[in-house]
Amino acid sequence: MSEMKVTKLHHASLLVETVQARVLIDPGSLGPRPDLDRLDAILVTHDHYDHAEPQVLAEAAHRGIAIWAPSDAIARLEVQSESVHEAQAGDAFTIGDLDVLVAGDRHAEVHPDVPGPLNRAYLLGGRLFITGDEHATPPGPVEVLATPVDAPWLRATDLIRYVRQVQPRRVLGVHDGLINPEVLNPDGLTVVDAVLQSLLREGAETILFYVPIVSGAGGNVHYVWIGLGVGAVILVVVYLLIQFAALRIPLRPFFTITSLLLALMAFTFTGSGVKELQEADVLSLTYVNGFPTVDLLGIYPRVENLVAQALVLIIIVGLYVFGKRSLARASGGAEGAPDAKAD
Repeated sequence: MSEMKVTKLHHASLLVETVQARVLIDPGSLGPRPDLDRLDAILVTHDHYDHAEPQVLAEAAHRGIAIWAPSDAIARLEVQSESVHEAQAGDAFTIGDLDVLVAGDRHAEVHPDVPGPLNRAYLLGGRLFITGDEHATPPGPVEVLATPVDAPWLRATDLIRYVRQVQPRRVLGVHDGLINPEVLNPDGLTVVDAVLQSLLREGAETILFYVPIVSGAGGNVHYVWIGLGVGAVILVVVYLLIQFAALRIPLRPFFTITSLLLALMAFTFTGSGVKELQEADVLSLTYVNGFPTVDLLGIYPRVENLVAQALVLIIIVGLYVFGKRSLARASGGAEGAPDAKAD
């Protein structure tokens, strides 16, 4: 078994080198133009721009470099050359000292109404299996599995199952152009960073929510932990009832209660928020003598707080009236419509 060197160039493009062969895999357009000098062959998995750059393939064909690709990729290439070969599942051929077996079927489904292009997977030297954009069945044991780690059609659970099914010794992650800082995102792993930042923000907000509760509890902080424990138990009970007792939440009462809670929170947070801005000297403060203070509802005897909360109440009531009228019109239209008759 000859030594094999695999270099990841970008996205899904690889350079495979042995003692007697240099093979380029999927020269797509999401990276630098590949060097075609001293190449023996190019293998294309499927006809997508990030895997097959037509200009690169046309130049390679004119140079006489052997190309294997699915039939639809060859048809779009529009190059007549004896060096261009159709790759079909079950084919076997040799490039230098490198034996190649072809597998695969079609690109993994992205949309049920839009069939994907043909996809060819290649097993090189009985060791390296390049899947393209599908979870193809390898034609033999696999030592190194080169398969996508990020794609519109890919779920993490499916990738894990596929790797466990193939059981390679190593996995070479490809198809990472959307999250690779060297390809589409010069500022870093933008997509991944956005997800991590959102998680960090949620965690920070949760901490900021509980810190004043714990600090304000003083010597009664144990009640905070009791409340958290009771809440966790309630969540577990609700989950068990829904999962195993076929309990169904009545949607209308559920959304009615949650809507009322959200309205109450909006009213309370508005008053408390204005109060915090006043204490930070961002907003002015005008007292209303004789008006009560209700901390639980964020009500304070200040003109600015009360005006802001009044505006929130007007918006809440307005949305409620608008929703009721819209529902009444919809119900009236449905009742006044003539009955449809079957032919």
